[in-house]
Amino acid sequence: MAKNWRFTLFMTQAFVGIVSAMAIMIVYNSFGISQNGWFFMFQNNVPMLIQGIGQVVCSLAVVEISPPGLEATIYELLTSATNGAISLSTTLQTSFGIMFGVDEIDYNNFH
Repeated sequence: MAKNWRFTLFMTQAFVGIVSAMAIMIVYNSFGISQNGWFFMFQNNVPMLIQGIGQVVCSLAVVEISPPGLEATIYELLTSATNGAISLSTTLQTSFGIMFGVDEIDYNNFH
C-alpha cells in the first residue's frame, strides 16, 4: 500500500491504447498477418488482461485516497462513474459509426 501506483496505472493504460490501435491493422491486413485468428485473439484479449491489472491498481489507489470508513462508498462512486462513461462511449461509437459510414468495416469496403 505504500507504493506509488501511478507508473503501473499509466503503463497499463498506455498498453491498452497501443494494442487497441492495432485494430486498424485488421482493416488493412497489414503485413498479411492481420486477418487471421491469432491476430484477432491477441488484439482482443490482451487489452482485457491489461485493463484487469489497471482496475486492480486503481482499486488500491481508491483505498489509499478514501477517508477512513468510506472506502466502499468512494469505490462504488468511481465504479458507477466509470460504467456510465462506458455506456456513453458505446452509444457515441454506434452513432458516429453510422454517421461516418464505418459501421461495416472490412477489406472490401476499403479497397
